[in-house]
Amino acid sequence: MRTLNLLYQTTDALREYVLENKMAENGEQCLVQIFSGINDAVLIASLIKELRGLLPNAHILAATTAGEIIDCRTESSSIVLSFSLFEKTVLRSALMEGDDSFALGKALAEQLVSDDSKVLLLFGNSLTINGSEMLEGVAEAGVHFVVAGGFAGNNGFYTNTFVCCNEQLSYTGLAGVSLSGAALEVITERNFGWQPIGKTMTVTKAKKNRVYTLDGQPTQAVYEKYLGQEVARYLPGSATEFPLLLLDDMVARCPLAMPEERDGSLYFIGNVPEGARVAFSCGNAEQIIRRSNEMFDDWADKRLEAIFIYSCTARYMFMQQRVAEEWQAFRGIAMAGFFTYGEYFQTPRKKNVLLNITTTILGLSEHGICTRPREAPPEYVSGFSADNFVDGKKNMVVTMLNNLLTAVVKDLEESNARLAEKNQRLEAQAEKLRESQEAMIQREKAVSLGHLMAGIAHNLKTPLMSSSGGLSLIRKLVGQLACFPGNLGLVKEIESWIGEIYESLRYISDVINTVNGYVVNPSKAQYDYEIDLPDVARRVGILLQHELKQKKCRLDLVMDSEVNRVRLRSHENDLIQVLTVLVNNAGDAYKGKGGAVKVLMAIKWSRLVIRVEDEGCGISPEVAAKLFREMITTKGKHGTGLGLYTTYSIIRGRFHGSISFATSKNGTQFTLELPLAEERG
Repeated sequence: MRTLNLLYQTTDALREYVLENKMAENGEQCLVQIFSGINDAVLIASLIKELRGLLPNAHILAATTAGEIIDCRTESSSIVLSFSLFEKTVLRSALMEGDDSFALGKALAEQLVSDDSKVLLLFGNSLTINGSEMLEGVAEAGVHFVVAGGFAGNNGFYTNTFVCCNEQLSYTGLAGVSLSGAALEVITERNFGWQPIGKTMTVTKAKKNRVYTLDGQPTQAVYEKYLGQEVARYLPGSATEFPLLLLDDMVARCPLAMPEERDGSLYFIGNVPEGARVAFSCGNAEQIIRRSNEMFDDWADKRLEAIFIYSCTARYMFMQQRVAEEWQAFRGIAMAGFFTYGEYFQTPRKKNVLLNITTTILGLSEHGICTRPREAPPEYVSGFSADNFVDGKKNMVVTMLNNLLTAVVKDLEESNARLAEKNQRLEAQAEKLRESQEAMIQREKAVSLGHLMAGIAHNLKTPLMSSSGGLSLIRKLVGQLACFPGNLGLVKEIESWIGEIYESLRYISDVINTVNGYVVNPSKAQYDYEIDLPDVARRVGILLQHELKQKKCRLDLVMDSEVNRVRLRSHENDLIQVLTVLVNNAGDAYKGKGGAVKVLMAIKWSRLVIRVEDEGCGISPEVAAKLFREMITTKGKHGTGLGLYTTYSIIRGRFHGSISFATSKNGTQFTLELPLAEERG
């Protein structure tokens, strides 16, 4: 493989150069790349026609540029011709046009690449092709080949770029050539050197390569705020050196065009995902050159036969006369390329990406990439003189500003990290405080309800005692009736009712005593009680027996075998009160049609889990949203809403447990989780 580069002057000189180097002998294995800083379609068409006459079987690719590269130096407004004369490599070339960038990339790649392809070199037009989607289409044809090249430029003017493939010229299309063959060796690399400055922002609205808002503000307004009115006035070209940096991928995106709609959005070269974290970025010349020396150090002793560089226009603008320092390590190797409006690259992970503000390097050889005697790259000299503090001062000022920005950004990032850590701790503490306050509120509610119930209980004591005394007298009279055989049936029924009344009065007495124990002397209240769960279920059944019968409902109790006696943090009367409310409400849900109310008890993960289920009418969304928070009822004038409100307070404040529910038109399920007393921290 031979690579020859020529700075085009005249057709006569070109003809002499081609004949002198016997290029026609390579036939179809000749690749000609034309990098034109002269945006003249007629001139380039004439040049291609001349080349076709000299090299009728050559594959010719051309692109307009924003600067040309030839043998370790840069040119502007010139035409550079690079001739690659292969010996064993097969070339295929084509140009396509289309409105669908993905389909365009896929179709061109499928036409050009084969199983043994090593490189797909592409030149495109950024104003009509979405490079991100085009490269995704290329990947559909495979990832076994390196993607290289870039978008055509026009000396900083984002208009009228064009590409050519052989005799075809296009202002909208994509031109490409594939290099295939086992003998071809390929290495590729990139150099970035831009770093984030200023605050991190979020892309809050974007579609493909059009960004509408950053942090909720119009994109153009953000540029004006941070980069100034002058920059905003001359977008997009004015902000090329300060691209948006996608922080998660460390890929830059330069503004491309202003939409016709005056909505404050901007088009960028390449897609910008919605939700991405971005920041403005600035180049660091020292970092760029340092990185290039490190990166190219491994290449300096390789016997490469050609190097092609496709570098970003903004890099040229930023580095100015120092831009060629990036590739000084390659001096002595045939080198050519151009400054683009976006570079194509395949990462080591075989992902095709569109880059901005980046230098991409493609190295080729047909005779193996072997070593050669190392020639040390030139020593870097900053240009600053310590003798008079004037020479090279401009470069030094830029360097100092870069270093200052880097240090400030690093300090801000560290401060933000510390603040984020403190904020997490504060949020955790606040959450604990909220939980403590919630528990305290529920305890206070329970205490308040206890005081209310204590007052009621005090007023009930006298009629309760009178009722007990009356029952004793009735029992004596019943004993007298039993002396007559004809009254035995009546006596049996009366004694049954007396037993149930006694059971109810005993429960009322237990509740009154428990409430008085909490309210009168709460400091002596116990924090764990041994509760006989079968007895609790039996007493709930007795208390609600007649109500459930009136509602045509039955109570079904299901208890796991290990459920018997448990230690909970509140009295069994509290649990009876809770279950009475839930079972009674479940019966109401059938609206007189009747059905089963199920109570299931089990021990799971050191908790007593109780579920009360019905298959009734369910709870409406309006009521469900307020349940436990307000005294709300679905029973109209027949309800107060106090039952569930009290139940929630007892479960949270006394048992330190939780209550939840699930409801639908097919029924409702309330679930209680009560921690066993041994688990209390």
